[in-house]
Amino acid sequence: MIDNIESKISDLRSLPKGQAKDDLLTFYSEGAVQFRYFKDAWRNHVAHLREEYDRDQARSILTHTCDFMEHLAKNLREIPIPKLDVSQSPATGS
Repeated sequence: MIDNIESKISDLRSLPKGQAKDDLLTFYSEGAVQFRYFKDAWRNHVAHLREEYDRDQARSILTHTCDFMEHLAKNLREIPIPKLDVSQSPATGS
């Protein structure tokens, strides 16, 4: 996933020069850095049982996660997902 994100950021570099391009690159690059930090510093070590965190470290992780989500919320908008018609689903036996 991180490789895909970084690939998209590289694609942005081909946009014409301007403030809009600079703003996009800054926004997505800052998010990608935080995302990689989560993966490398926290997720890998905890998920593979290499690390345990005390209360202060856990609070720091939560703070960084909140900062990351707030950063994304500045410019990202939710895209509604169309409702699925499950009445015709093979799982219902209909």
